[in-house]
Amino acid sequence: MNILMVYPPCRETDTPVLPLGLLYVAQPLLEDGHHIDFFDIAHEKTSRGEVLSKIKNKKFDLMMIGGIITTYSYVKWLTNEVREFYPDIPIMGGGFVATPIPHLIFKNTGINAVCNGEGDITAREYVAALDEGKDISKVQGLFIKNKNSFFKTPERPLISNLDEIHPPLDAYKLLDIERYIIENGKQLQPQLELYGMWDSYLNECRLFDILSERGCVARCTFCYRMMKGLRKHSVPYLIEHIK
Repeated sequence: MNILMVYPPCRETDTPVLPLGLLYVAQPLLEDGHHIDFFDIAHEKTSRGEVLSKIKNKKFDLMMIGGIITTYSYVKWLTNEVREFYPDIPIMGGGFVATPIPHLIFKNTGINAVCNGEGDITAREYVAALDEGKDISKVQGLFIKNKNSFFKTPERPLISNLDEIHPPLDAYKLLDIERYIIENGKQLQPQLELYGMWDSYLNECRLFDILSERGCVARCTFCYRMMKGLRKHSVPYLIEHIK
């Protein structure tokens, strides 16, 4: 299956951030032999007109889009535009922009399926069901649009042992990783200098993000906690990832 994976900007003047959430979703799909075209709008700083032009020229069977809640207005605009020229293409949403508010997502956007929680396994099974013509309502961890309403499939338990998840080594190849490393370092130079992490002699710092854990122990009243508790990768796992 040909999949278009889109990372929308949190704001129109976004700083480059490695889209780790979507990369972790992409990894098992690549392992299953699917083709992914990754479009990081936030990093490319592509204008809205250019975004539509690029998407119109791409051939895909499924679009996946996700981000944090501040991407909502962009997701709303883009998915409705895509729905205009690809009316029958499935569009799957995920992340904090979609999971807490499926009723608004299905009412106001072009999305017709939402990943409820972690996407590693759910997205893999959803894509497999589409590809094989099976009933997607049998897939755990989904909200599915049904005409003017939607229904929820059984919740999928959180992955208890994070070390079972493959690091997104294949998914990294979908992006120009070198560019992220260089631009992230430059963008964060003031903070890095403050903490003595900037090499003033070379005038550079090579910065690369990885995920060491999932969840949060804070209880901020303004935050939707999609993942309760805190789960961590083991130190040996993280060392191998870094290598």
